[in-house]
Amino acid sequence: MAEQEVIKHTKEIFSHLRSKDHSARHKMIELAIEVSIIVFAVSISIWLHGIGEHRHEQEQVKTFLLGLKKDLQVDVGVLKKDIQEFQEINESFRYLATLDPRGSPDNNKFDAAFDPIVDPIFVKFISRRGRYDGFKFSGQLTHIENEALLEDIVELYEHKLIGVYESEGFWNNDLNNLKAYLARASFDGNRATRYSLVTSPMGKHLCESMSFGPLNSYQATLASYTLIIKEIERLYPKETRG
Repeated sequence: MAEQEVIKHTKEIFSHLRSKDHSARHKMIELAIEVSIIVFAVSISIWLHGIGEHRHEQEQVKTFLLGLKKDLQVDVGVLKKDIQEFQEINESFRYLATLDPRGSPDNNKFDAAFDPIVDPIFVKFISRRGRYDGFKFSGQLTHIENEALLEDIVELYEHKLIGVYESEGFWNNDLNNLKAYLARASFDGNRATRYSLVTSPMGKHLCESMSFGPLNSYQATLASYTLIIKEIERLYPKETRG
């Protein structure tokens, strides 16, 4: 419609300029009117196009955020399980680190606490970040108009998850050091030998370092997940109800 108006009034301009029935002053007035109409039509066209483009961008943002919420909910379930496991493992290593080398342990409790060394869990949290990376590399993250939410999402994926991976790496490295220490000491599986190795100065140091783990990073990341999920639900209450 706007293109037709531009063409129509452009023809009017040339028509007025070629006319011999009007004075130069009249032609200039008619020319100004036609140019004003063209400018107005183009401006309206650009404005309407901008509205349509913005609406389309926000529909894409909505689809992304609702999908991201599902990804985050899956990750939350995994993190909660990992946190529970590490709370138990941390207690085991703290217990081992406080044992008296001159004492004797509760056999069942000692064996249970020693299990994470003999049969360690695989520590690697893998987030569902494909949707985020796709939206990011397509250059659409900046279409999220809620700046606080955008900052929280970027902080999560670009910083806090990296902190999780680093803390997991430290924990796995400490576990390997502990296992290497036991291997160098000709660990024979006897409980008395286990006890003497764990309660030695080196054994205590290694167990103390193991008692930290990535638990703090997991909990901080879980808090970020929860915050982002709640904000998405606030933005789209109808779509997230139930």
